[in-house]
Amino acid sequence: MYQTETSCPFPIYADPTKALYDALGMQRTLNMGDRPEYQRRGTLLGVVQSIGQGFKALTKGTVWKAGGLQQVGGEFLFEPTDLATPMNTPQEEQNKQLGSNGFAGGLGVDGEEKHITWCHRMKNTRDHAEIPELREVLGLDGEGVAGRNKKRWIKALGQRKGTGLSVRSSRSLEKADSSRRTSNEKIMA
Repeated sequence: MYQTETSCPFPIYADPTKALYDALGMQRTLNMGDRPEYQRRGTLLGVVQSIGQGFKALTKGTVWKAGGLQQVGGEFLFEPTDLATPMNTPQEEQNKQLGSNGFAGGLGVDGEEKHITWCHRMKNTRDHAEIPELREVLGLDGEGVAGRNKKRWIKALGQRKGTGLSVRSSRSLEKADSSRRTSNEKIMA
């Protein structure tokens, strides 16, 4: 249901046993925390949408498969240990990992070893990493599109929740540092 609601093109993994959540050090809480910049709709609208999703789940018979309400997650970036390994698009990876029955066959692609290069563990139910940080971690240009609330956007621009650097973002930082040195050398000459 989540993948349909969000139109997420990436594989989504679930762990009903919560063993992976425990292994990754994820917390359990109902604390909402401060409203983040990425939450651009009001809380009341979110509650109404959740009730609507609950009714859909009721009609499909999946209402009791929602998982623990207190379980919060986080964002983890898994990258290949061997950078010479070809990277797959999300759809290619999903096709390889999903069998004909639709269940995930594992986190690696054809046995490819991966490691976590960046992560953020949520401290409350609204503590996802913000868009500017995710764009930076992924090595994307720009900071994203600001919402209507400029105060929350400015806070999102200056706040970093995760730790580590992806291969792409560290290369972007190296390029930026190199171009800064080149500019400084030209100024000094």
